[in-house]
Amino acid sequence: MAIPNPASESPSGEGTRDVPRTECLKLLVAVTIMMEQDLNERAEIIYRWIQVAIDTKTAMGNLYSFTGIMLGLCLPEVSPTETCKKTLNAYRTSIITHHSQ
Repeated sequence: MAIPNPASESPSGEGTRDVPRTECLKLLVAVTIMMEQDLNERAEIIYRWIQVAIDTKTAMGNLYSFTGIMLGLCLPEVSPTETCKKTLNAYRTSIITHHSQ
């Protein structure tokens, strides 16, 4: 018979050490994207997460965060549809032209 761990029920979150950080980050990314119903907003959120992933990898050298973000973006529930991909591409293009002016 297993003895329950009181730390896992602690309101301070001490029991969350059992869940890997990359898994938590993956779920955070997925939830923030899936909660948005508007296609344009969803594309913007995906674009922002991609930017965060690039910054964590290149500027900070944090591959744990990069992995967690990319795992969240690659979930089948999050993978953008063709319409969302077109919107994301248009959003990315408009950002690039805005910054180049």
